[in-house]
Amino acid sequence: MSASSKNPIPLKPGPKGDLASVFLWAVMLVLTLFFSTLGILIIRPYCFFFDKSLGAMHRVASLWAGSLVTLNPFWGFSVHGREHLMKGQTYVIVANHQSITDIAVVLSQIPCHFKFVAKKELYRIPFLGWHMALSGYLALDRSSRESGKNVLLESRTWLKRGVSVLFFPEGTRSLDGQIHDFKIGAFKLARDQGIPVLPVVIDGTGDCIPKYSWKMTKSSTFKMVIGKPVDLTGCRGENLGPAVEQIRLTMIQQLAALRSQNK
Repeated sequence: MSASSKNPIPLKPGPKGDLASVFLWAVMLVLTLFFSTLGILIIRPYCFFFDKSLGAMHRVASLWAGSLVTLNPFWGFSVHGREHLMKGQTYVIVANHQSITDIAVVLSQIPCHFKFVAKKELYRIPFLGWHMALSGYLALDRSSRESGKNVLLESRTWLKRGVSVLFFPEGTRSLDGQIHDFKIGAFKLARDQGIPVLPVVIDGTGDCIPKYSWKMTKSSTFKMVIGKPVDLTGCRGENLGPAVEQIRLTMIQQLAALRSQNK
């Protein structure tokens, strides 16, 4: 299994840690303003004429995410399984969800063009949200079933155009770090469109910034495993549910294996 990694510098709590948090948030703000402005003012007009799939906008987002993860000395990462990605293949990517940082980690570490589904509130953030909307990423209103249907319709359109789509099938971030039940919509979409499911397991993002806090209280290593693609085209009727549960159980096992490395 192939791997790439970066080790974080230890971050000690206290006044120095608070100053480090302030500095890093400032760096994140500058990076976000720079890449979002680049995308909105230069790359998006180019895409209007020459890149209807908005792949160049996604590359800008990937550069932004890679800069956030790589330039932060207190964040490290370890990635396994890139050999499972086939060049030119379209996927329905499904990942577990621990933190808003998951998006940056996946954008920076999965080298293919994909759209992702994110809650609509993120699209209201100046510059960042504007870039997301102009990149064709998919806004979900969790309080609206109609919004969920529209997201699946938009996803189907992108898949037909050869662009992968990323879902967090738990529906919301896990508060305890475990992988909870999956909503089945993404898997039905993959089956009906004849697109393989690409399971992705993420760990470590839930601890990088505690909930309801702005402080980076400790160093974090983000770990990712890109699993083997799964073909669901033969799963009709009642066969789909067990197949989805098997994918979830495999991801749970991979998450446990990642955590066992820390012991």
